[in-house]
Amino acid sequence: MDKQKRRLTKKQFIIGIAAICGIVLVIEGALLIHTFSGKNKNDKGKKGDPAKTEESAKTTGGYSVTRYDYYIDEGRKVVYKETYEKDSEGRTTHYSRWSDNKNYVHLAGEKEETYDAVYTYDDQGRLLSAITGYVGSKDPQLREKIRYVYEYPDSYTTMETVYDENDEVVLVKETKCNERGALLSKTETRANGDVWSRQEREYDSFGNLVSKIDERKNEKDVYEEAQRKVLRYVGNELRYADYYDEQGRLIRREEYDTENGEPRSLGWLELEYEGDNRIVRKTIRYNENGDKDTEREFDREGRVIRFVYSAEEEYEWDGRHPDFPEKEIMKRTVRDSQTGKVTGEHFYFVERKDNESETPGDPSDYNYSQSYSFSTWIRTEITEFWLQEYSEKAYYEDGDSMQLLEAVLDTTGNIVSTTTYVRKWDGSVGEYRRLEHEYKEYDNHGNLIKNVQKNKDGEILYQTEYEYTYFD
Repeated sequence: MDKQKRRLTKKQFIIGIAAICGIVLVIEGALLIHTFSGKNKNDKGKKGDPAKTEESAKTTGGYSVTRYDYYIDEGRKVVYKETYEKDSEGRTTHYSRWSDNKNYVHLAGEKEETYDAVYTYDDQGRLLSAITGYVGSKDPQLREKIRYVYEYPDSYTTMETVYDENDEVVLVKETKCNERGALLSKTETRANGDVWSRQEREYDSFGNLVSKIDERKNEKDVYEEAQRKVLRYVGNELRYADYYDEQGRLIRREEYDTENGEPRSLGWLELEYEGDNRIVRKTIRYNENGDKDTEREFDREGRVIRFVYSAEEEYEWDGRHPDFPEKEIMKRTVRDSQTGKVTGEHFYFVERKDNESETPGDPSDYNYSQSYSFSTWIRTEITEFWLQEYSEKAYYEDGDSMQLLEAVLDTTGNIVSTTTYVRKWDGSVGEYRRLEHEYKEYDNHGNLIKNVQKNKDGEILYQTEYEYTYFD
């Protein structure tokens, strides 16, 4: 019998390793921006971790986690172990990751690798240095020890110097932001003085991004002030045209592709507001033929309350769980757009936090109004909502109904486990049956500790376990 997990090629393995390196550096950069963002100046030392992986623990203290994957003919195998050491403010001071790549389904290979990173901060909580690298690797591409040093000449400028394993300068990065925390410029210069990449951005009086040059990504924005229109290019190809009203609100976004050297419309999005409110109240998406594709309505907080496509969805916010009234819930109802009959009901626990966008004025801030039919993470202009589904029920045309997801809650309303069922056609009996299910189990910190998938015969198709040790 084949293993539950399949191995990847060596090329895929190398790409995967490179991706992990990139993720660490990208998140490190996000932390850097956060430290001098004017928009977050009232954030009292709450910093994100410089390194995060797919199973980020729900805890402010330090912890270690070991992941195990199961194989039918080999049993339980250790995939990786991660350790986060944190200071009293919850900032990561030491991160390490050991992985046995020959057992890891996502990064299958022939090696064991250890990644190690040490971080220091100043008395304002800003990142001062980071030393990262692979420990004990025989691969020269993974053996280098990299040191990052950060300086802050003023409240809006950050200088980052990158040193190689011989402590020689590799790259110098200068980042400038305005008082709102929006990026103004970023220049990366090699040790020989050559400019490797450069970004420049300009904003209107409302904070909208109206001009951008990104030499590395070959992106450029051109503002036509008379029409309050911004043309956004990648290379010589037009990708978007954004139109703003007199109050600086985005009212139309046109999307383009290039065909035979000419821009071809892929459709457009229209955004509507109520009075002087800057929060979108309605969006309509049209396809390239001018036909209405989707329609969304939002409440005064910017939360979606109605979504129409091939089906129609309703969202009821500010609800309370009947057994745990202190817990906020959201109900999502799906209806057949032709008959109006309910085809599905979903219930979610809701967690809120302030929206602390690192790039105010960037059109991506409007993505919440167009990019999702539904997601467990929803962002408005003022709030982020994290949704944890605890119940899903489906209703079918044949009159049958089925609980697709059900959760077990503890005495405080925290999810202990969830079971998801899949309804598939069983040809042997000529009807739909619950042929597969997925079971997830959580610890008292709310972290996933077991994930099991079984087929109709009860055989385990997939099983992963996580063992946590908490230092707080």
